[in-house]
Amino acid sequence: MESAIAGRRRTATRHSAEDQALDQIAKEAEARLAARRQARAEAREIRMRELERQQKEAEENADRVYDMCAGSFKEINRILSFMLYTSICFQ
Repeated sequence: MESAIAGRRRTATRHSAEDQALDQIAKEAEARLAARRQARAEAREIRMRELERQQKEAEENADRVYDMCAGSFKEINRILSFMLYTSICFQ
């Protein structure tokens, strides 16, 4: 009976060493995956900040263009109104 128990202990020890080796491999793989996830998250954050900056810049440019056009349209409208007024008054 003792030989059967001793055999089990050796097998358990061997499995334990194998389990430890596999656990270590799994931990290293998980650490690599975590590092990749972190790198992807950082890259995503950088891309989001760049997109936000570009969006803000585009909105500011659109506001400037609108303001320029609105000012031009007001001036054109003023001139046309004056021309219409003078043509009516001096007929």
